[in-house]
Parts: sequence; C-alpha cells; structure tokens
Amino acid sequence: MRPLLISLIAACCLSGCKAKDVSVTSAPKTPAAAASKRGLSWTLPAGWREEAGEGMRFATLLAGPVGQAYEVSVIRLDGEAGGALANVNRWRGQLGLPPIDAAGLDKTTRRLETPAGPALFVDLSGRADSGAPQRMLVAMLPQGASTWFFKMVAPGPALKRYAPGFKLLLASLRPSA
Repeated sequence: MRPLLISLIAACCLSGCKAKDVSVTSAPKTPAAAASKRGLSWTLPAGWREEAGEGMRFATLLAGPVGQAYEVSVIRLDGEAGGALANVNRWRGQLGLPPIDAAGLDKTTRRLETPAGPALFVDLSGRADSGAPQRMLVAMLPQGASTWFFKMVAPGPALKRYAPGFKLLLASLRPSA
C-alpha cells in the first residue's frame, strides 16, 4: 500500500498542470508622493525627496543631498495617539530632557495653522544618547479619526539649515480625498 501511495504522489507532482502560459505580475512599491495620502496631501520643499514608508511610517521625507540627507518621518496613528502631553514627554526623553506637566506643555508648544487645520508644533533641543547636541522638530496634526506626526531630528546646525523647509512642508499640508 505504501509504495502505491508514494507512486501516486510522485505522479501528481511530476505531471503538474497543463497550462502553457504563466503570467507574473509585479507592482513596484510607489512612493507616498504618487500614492493617495489617505486624507492628507503635502508639497515637498525644493530639493526634498519622498520614499514610501515601512512599518509604522506612512512616508519618509529626505532633506539634503543623497547619502547625507536627514529624515522626516511621517506617521499616521488612529485617534489621539496618546495625546499631546504624553508624546511631548516621550520626545523630551529622547533628547535627555525631563518631563513636563500640562502648564509646561503650553510653554513648550505652539499652535501652527495649516490648510488642513491647526497643528501642534514642538521645537526641542537636547542631547542624543551619545551626548551629541540634537534638535527635534515635530508637528502633530489631528485629521478626522487619525493624528499625523511629522518629525525631524538632526544635529542643531543641520536642523537649523532644514527648519525653513520643514515649516514650508507644514504650511503645505492640506486635506485630500
């Protein structure tokens, strides 16, 4: 019985299907610039590039020359995504800064008007784990049932150079279908 079963399995495997045409379809991974922003659109500052996101990132924006560019992470999360105070304290912790309370939040953040609605803007300076000075620019933008985050971290002098472009990016945020 066992040799017969093995023979039948071998015959099925070796015969395969009789289809002569095999088609393979591949779809290139399109950058977020070409894809729907699912509710939010933006215009890149001159010289910036955009790549499709991976994992939590919706997109990665690159400011600066190839190989030396600084990233702007674009993340979209459901709901309030923990709220402003919790997020600001997390970012402060990433720069070695102590947490703040609600009163400190008002002093640390400012409201930034965009065509997509008001965003919470944060400009923090501190030190990375390595001890090197770092600066972080972040915008939180509630949009429908989601919150969008635009975050750029770089050494202070580099971020000073790209901060105007970051602000232009935020000023270009607009709702899309």
